[in-house]
Amino acid sequence: MPPSSLSVLVGTFLLAVITTLFCSGSGNSDGGRFYAQGFVVKAPTTTAFVSSSVRGGGVADGPSIGGGVIGTDSRSVLFSSTTTNDNDVDAVEKTTTTVVPSWENLESELKDIQAEEEPSPTPLLTLYRDTNGWCPFCERVWIAIIAKGIPYQETLVSLQNKPEWFKQMVPTGLVPAVLFHGDDITETTDDGKNNTSRTLVWESDAILYALDEMFPDTPRLMHDDNEDFKEAMDMQNRLQSAGFQYLYGGRNETTTESERQTLRANFEGVLDELDAALRDQYHASVAGDSDSGSGDSSDSVSGGCFRLGQEFSGVDAMMIPTLERWRYQLPINEQFDILENRSHLQQWFEHMDSFAPYADRVAGDEYSWTAVTSTFLRYFGGGEDKPEVAAKIQHADEVTTALTSNFIANYEDKKMYMIDDRFRGFTMEAVTKLITNHEAVVSDCVREEPLSQKHLVRASAAHRETADVLLRYVASVMLQASKPARLRAISAMNLAAVGLEISSTSRYPKLAAIMDNTIERTQGSLAVRTVATRLSVPRDMGAAAAAQLRAVLTVVADALEEDAAAEAGVAMAVEAGVAMAVEQLQR
Repeated sequence: MPPSSLSVLVGTFLLAVITTLFCSGSGNSDGGRFYAQGFVVKAPTTTAFVSSSVRGGGVADGPSIGGGVIGTDSRSVLFSSTTTNDNDVDAVEKTTTTVVPSWENLESELKDIQAEEEPSPTPLLTLYRDTNGWCPFCERVWIAIIAKGIPYQETLVSLQNKPEWFKQMVPTGLVPAVLFHGDDITETTDDGKNNTSRTLVWESDAILYALDEMFPDTPRLMHDDNEDFKEAMDMQNRLQSAGFQYLYGGRNETTTESERQTLRANFEGVLDELDAALRDQYHASVAGDSDSGSGDSSDSVSGGCFRLGQEFSGVDAMMIPTLERWRYQLPINEQFDILENRSHLQQWFEHMDSFAPYADRVAGDEYSWTAVTSTFLRYFGGGEDKPEVAAKIQHADEVTTALTSNFIANYEDKKMYMIDDRFRGFTMEAVTKLITNHEAVVSDCVREEPLSQKHLVRASAAHRETADVLLRYVASVMLQASKPARLRAISAMNLAAVGLEISSTSRYPKLAAIMDNTIERTQGSLAVRTVATRLSVPRDMGAAAAAQLRAVLTVVADALEEDAAAEAGVAMAVEAGVAMAVEQLQR
């Protein structure tokens, strides 16, 4: 009902009540002033799982007891316990309430779920890469390792504060580096000790060749004996050179506008070459399939392929890191869309986006690359004191904010194309990261002096407990959805069910208490939205996992804000109704 209609309804009701009170003498008259008797306009309520007296009692969070119980309104009771109404000593009925589990209990349950999984294979190498997931050279190696199916572990290295052990281990002090573990025991020293053979390789090109050499039974990526490969690598080098000359050479204050246009034209020319090469490669691949009786060689066929055909190669690994950034960032800071009129490059991206070794963990997403655009501009833009740079930073932040409205839609889009087990795997990835890093996550969303993304409005540190409760609720729901099907209490991430519990009638006493307090609702919404907007891909997790977590956090924040908005609307309607009633009386 619109607020205006509600105001009329409330006004009519109030007028009837006030007139009755006034005419019956129930009100107190003093010099024409009217003292209204206290009455409350209650908002419609739904069936409550726990009475207000129990909610108001501040039931403490405790250990989870059981789970998988389905409530009478089809909402899943994830963690249940039994409490008695303390306001009625004669009460014999007991009310089922639910408590948001502690982080310790969540960690314990996470371990139980992980114990159900197949054990991970022994890592055969260690990848040393940057903490933010921004390094394109690291990304080349990362995707190659996954594409080859090599079990690995990783150690993250801060580029701003590289540890001494890393600088001593790697002569250049640069990432990426890969430590090949070798056989468990390969030789015995003179003193009778067993040594493990290990080899350290640095520089991305050298690592890609080493991966082929060390793991000859995996798909080969580097093909120096192939002329098409060498030509594609040459084009990739020219493209990268032209792109960086345009982006960074053009920012030199001594560069004239004519020179900038020349740099841009050169960049666009190599992009056009790449688009034409991808077109030719695709048609060659289709023709090959047609010759074998498995394809259609007509020019009308749409689709894409890897750079050298149907198989992923080292050229693709080299290409994707910079092209991925340019795809998302150049339209914002340079008004330059590399995909415009380049349909075959677009199809190559679509092919890469469907390639699991890239898409599931290594790929950045549109939101993350847009969110860091302003950071890159601050670092490399030439100075925030320049009006044009400041304008680009502001624009980047505005586009980033607009993209947050797509969080739920992005999740639903990814969910459509996933089978249940694969979807569950991404849920497990997201909730594992949240639970194992909960202290840092909670601290960040209430940090009053943030180190980055300072334009975000965070919750107050005074409301850390509210943020903690809400994030534990999010983790508990996602944990249930990450269980194997036979143990799962709810279907994979039913967002409607997630939001349903964020209400003043929630069976979770602490959630209900938050909903009963306008300030807590506002601060809680700020906290969970901060987590959603601060989540960065691939730094924190893969794109599909991030889409799930952002969507759940958004549903919770929307529910908190919708209730506050509804309350504000009722209050405004009541105020308008009182004014209308008084005006009617004065006539």
